[in-house]
Amino acid sequence: MGREKKWYAHFVGGVNGNWDELRDNFCLAFFSLFRIADLRIEILTFKQREKETLGAAWARFTSLSDSGPNLSLSSHVLYYHFYRGLNKEAALYLDIASGGSFTHKLTDEGRAILERILEKLLTQAFMMSFLKKKKKSSLILNQKIRNLQPS
Repeated sequence: MGREKKWYAHFVGGVNGNWDELRDNFCLAFFSLFRIADLRIEILTFKQREKETLGAAWARFTSLSDSGPNLSLSSHVLYYHFYRGLNKEAALYLDIASGGSFTHKLTDEGRAILERILEKLLTQAFMMSFLKKKKKSSLILNQKIRNLQPS
């Protein structure tokens, strides 16, 4: 049995089903202090990548913040650093969707705004994909019909 499995078997009963506590204890046991410090710096200096959508940036940011132990950063601080790392267009879009400055929203409001935006973007992406596939299948069908017609 690997070291991590032994650790898990030993500690899982002591957290009484509290996933966050188990994750934090695991990370503290198996993450080096340098990795924890690097993760904190990566979160606090987050930047949206070129051509990265708001949704992809949010997914990457949440993945970063969920990938290690509790870094003692409040949700409001996390949202602020996410917002600061966005390009101008994405930050403006977030402010417009917020009806003002996104950074002045409560954390629950901020999460709800991001979820609404991401749901809308996912729906649009799904519809665009659906329409593209429908158009492609329609073109194929039309080509087959033309091939069946006598010349």
